[in-house]
Amino acid sequence: MADHIPVRLLRFLAEKDKLTWAQSQAKTIPVEHICPDAQKRLRDIGREEEEQLYSFELTGRERLWGVRSQGSSVYQVLWWDPEHKVCPSNKKHT
Repeated sequence: MADHIPVRLLRFLAEKDKLTWAQSQAKTIPVEHICPDAQKRLRDIGREEEEQLYSFELTGRERLWGVRSQGSSVYQVLWWDPEHKVCPSNKKHT
């Protein structure tokens, strides 16, 4: 059974769609900074050419990961990371 997409995630994306890319507050993360499992997943899905990913923070832990084509404002979602495991930080989250 597939995981359900949280309704609040869809609302979050709808709100981001109203903004310019510069206003969206996506964080740019070099691929070498993400965990080895996520790097392997990029290779598995044929995205090994990606040099950077874009992360949106929904809450203290929850992240949405994706890519953006050069010169485009289209964001392609790759992962929903509710536990902040793709690129964990030392910061404590509540």
